[in-house]
Amino acid sequence: MKTTFKLLKKIAAAFCCAACLLLTSAPLSAQGKPKKPSIMPWEDTVYDPGELTKTPEFPGGINGLYSFVGKTYKVPKMSGNMSEKVMIRFIVEPDGTLSNYEILKDPGYGTGEEAIRTMKLSPKWQPGELNTKPVRVQYSMPILIKNKA
Repeated sequence: MKTTFKLLKKIAAAFCCAACLLLTSAPLSAQGKPKKPSIMPWEDTVYDPGELTKTPEFPGGINGLYSFVGKTYKVPKMSGNMSEKVMIRFIVEPDGTLSNYEILKDPGYGTGEEAIRTMKLSPKWQPGELNTKPVRVQYSMPILIKNKA
């Protein structure tokens, strides 16, 4: 008799839980479709240039970029005749600004920090596009440094 009472008690508790769940979920389904959030999850997506219909571009193209870096980059003091490569990465935002700077390869002497400083002075780029919509694009860029003693 005690085991039957315990079993009935468990069944009643399960029934009450199910009833509460049904009663609280019914008003949610009656509200209709939820509103779209103001920021869509894909707006934070960062694309690689190969995925795009239009890649980001520095004003004046690649020659303009080389000219800008050549004029702006200050070669840190290094010993002897050296040729080094700095590799940086950043994101070209949909409005053409740059963000999320990273140094991928740094031979030292402050060359990586100088590359970041240089790109922070960059004018706005033409953003990358996916199906005519400006999107965030990850861009990697090497800078070759030649030091003449």
